[in-house]
This record gives sequence, structure tokens and C-alpha cells, in this order.
Amino acid sequence: MDEIFEEPDTDGSDFIESFYLSLSQIMDPIRCELILSGGDVRLAGVAVDGRVIVRLMGPFTRTCEGKREIVSRIEGYLKERDNRVTAVLPVCPRPEETL
Repeated sequence: MDEIFEEPDTDGSDFIESFYLSLSQIMDPIRCELILSGGDVRLAGVAVDGRVIVRLMGPFTRTCEGKREIVSRIEGYLKERDNRVTAVLPVCPRPEETL
């Protein structure tokens, strides 16, 4: 993927930076919900075409079905709040990190 930033360092004046900063703020409610379920989600990056990369942690990373379900929920949540979001792609820890 081109132009993916983990954490922009500047003032948010270009598209990628402003997109990242906006999403990092609107993700708080869904993060709280997932933390209460024993997991977490972190914004890992964004791309110019609206793809959002999230890092999943916790019990819903153990199965493909669980991962698909939570990514679908996150995608719906983000698309409702920011029309620039086109897709959510997960990055999960290695299996030994979820134990």
C-alpha cells in the first residue's frame, strides 16, 4: 500500500494526516466497547484511497470468523462517521501473542 502512515508527525494539513487524526478521534467509543469484551483495536494506518488498517488484539483474533465479524462491525461504524472510509483491513498479532 502506498502512503500509509502509522502516526503522522505534522499538523494534519494534508489528506492522509487529517484522515488519520479524524479516525483516531472517532474510534474511541468502539475501542471502549471492544476493551470491555476483552480485546482492543488500534488505528495502524490509512491510505489515500480510503483504506483503513487496524490492529486487532484479543479473543476475536483467534478465529477467521471472529476476525471477519469484528472487522465488519468496525468498518460499518467508521463508514457511518466518515465518508472517506472505503474499507477496513485487519492486522493481527502472531498467534502466540494472543494467549
